[in-house]
Amino acid sequence: LTKKNTNTNGNNNNSKLDDSTVITKSPIKLLHRLSNLKKLNLFKHLSEKTLEIIAKNMTKRRYMQDEVIVREGTVGDSFYLISKGRVQVSVKDKVLRDLDSGSCFGEIALLIPDSKRTATVKAIDEKVICYVMCKDEFDKLIVDTNIKEYMKKKISLQDTSIELNDLY
Repeated sequence: LTKKNTNTNGNNNNSKLDDSTVITKSPIKLLHRLSNLKKLNLFKHLSEKTLEIIAKNMTKRRYMQDEVIVREGTVGDSFYLISKGRVQVSVKDKVLRDLDSGSCFGEIALLIPDSKRTATVKAIDEKVICYVMCKDEFDKLIVDTNIKEYMKKKISLQDTSIELNDLY
């Protein structure tokens, strides 16, 4: 890690982060991100080229213990892939589950405009590292509407809310 130069023009092989650090993109870390994306149900059937584009353009962010990463009810604009550490997912202050390295959250924010976060996610380990993809960046990189429609279908399969009237 190196400190960000305030007059960096962005035309190098490094990624600028919100927390004033620059991450040099190493091929090993890129392969690790690519491998984790392939394991996720949402990304499992995307082409190698598409996954590589996503993996290359994710930025690394650090969160400290008890830091809220996303808050329930706010508009989502980013997808998170946990690289290191554990996070806690809660709805209305009720803990639902913990997620750890290799897990993701926030995927709906990439595909559905102005979607509200359905849960609060906070870091529970001393240091949590996530790779993040913002919706604006995702939209610039993935212009194929077929890919986005496929991903929307995959997300809709995650809806497990079943009403008695839904059964026959």
